[in-house]
Amino acid sequence: MYEHLCSMEFGVVDVEGGDDFELELEELVAEDLVDLDIKDSILHFMYAAYQTSKRKERANMLYRYFVSWDVMENTRLEEMFIVGPEELNGISAFMEEWISYLKNKDGDLAARLLTEACIYQGGVDRLVEIARSVSKRHPVLYKNACECLLSEAAFSECEKVGLEAIRLLPKKLVVRGQIADLAAKAAIQLENRETMKECYEAAFYAESTLSHYLRLFELPAYGEITKQAAMFVGTLPENTETPYHERNNEQLRMNTASKELKKGIRFFNQEFDEMMNVCKKDKTELGWSSHFKGVMVPLFVLVLNKNNQLATAGNKLLDNIAIRLRYKDEEKSFTERFLFWKEKVIITDEQFEKYSSWLQKEIDKRTEAVVGGGYRHSYYKPAVLIAAFGEAIESNGDVNGKAKLIEHYKKVHSRKRAFKAEFNDLN
Repeated sequence: MYEHLCSMEFGVVDVEGGDDFELELEELVAEDLVDLDIKDSILHFMYAAYQTSKRKERANMLYRYFVSWDVMENTRLEEMFIVGPEELNGISAFMEEWISYLKNKDGDLAARLLTEACIYQGGVDRLVEIARSVSKRHPVLYKNACECLLSEAAFSECEKVGLEAIRLLPKKLVVRGQIADLAAKAAIQLENRETMKECYEAAFYAESTLSHYLRLFELPAYGEITKQAAMFVGTLPENTETPYHERNNEQLRMNTASKELKKGIRFFNQEFDEMMNVCKKDKTELGWSSHFKGVMVPLFVLVLNKNNQLATAGNKLLDNIAIRLRYKDEEKSFTERFLFWKEKVIITDEQFEKYSSWLQKEIDKRTEAVVGGGYRHSYYKPAVLIAAFGEAIESNGDVNGKAKLIEHYKKVHSRKRAFKAEFNDLN
């Protein structure tokens, strides 16, 4: 009865549009057309199937149910054990069969169910044991084990398991980088600098994000490490779309890097002249939000600022850069990472003159295109850039440089009251 109920289609009529179509039970619930606890119904269905099926068929049948319904995405098999009127028999023996079955199934769903089964049967120790035997098919089990150990403050064991995984899994496997992050957290708690160094490097080579790159500057011998890392990221493929055969199997995703990230890391590797020349070839004055010049010009403005803190305009630029370069980090903000990196950068007077002269021209063209073109809703964009550039000029010894620069642009566009008003919030 449950099987018929969950698989049958129901006729539905759209009273406004007059169209009629057919929906399955789960779709009816999703559209709020019926009031039903679909998850509870499916759990009862699975309970009945467990009770009435032959033992050798159970694992395959129950797994098929997990695959079939979206509502099962956050459902644990254990919930089925307590839903029916009678206690289920042979649960322990079935769970061992369930583990054996899942070890040979591909995909993130199988890995999630396998993790839960291992924890149910023997805790983290069993999870680590199974992780070793299925590392090629289900490397995420190592990550799940490290998360459990870290949550239990078992730092030594987390570090040990994490290092085992790092040294076992392929260098460019993204989940390896996530495991390295967890092991690094444990190493920090244990004050183990060598392990932290190994984990930071492993994390970058497996998952080359901006936060992982900037974090390398915290290492004692960061100079050569960051140069090698910047060279490596240039070799990564740029296609970030997951191949069809890897969908629903994120645990096997390999490292990639977008064009923007590669250029961004080259900037942070202090390849300033090269990046300036790349920008010079781009004649774009509008549409910076989709061109890399919209990231690179603000980065140059900020690196010229000698202050160890940034004002409102500078922080607004940083916020936008973080979004464009997809910066994510639970530990430190992009502002913190950027300012820490900037302390290690020395801009000579000659460099300042060269870069500021080029930036002045770019800002002139940008402002004329946006403000002169009457794009009122974008007036704030050149205003923020101008204010931040003025702060950089001022930090290099030009007293009142910011005020003078702002006044200059106000005079150039004296009839644009909305543009001039944008500077009020940037003082």
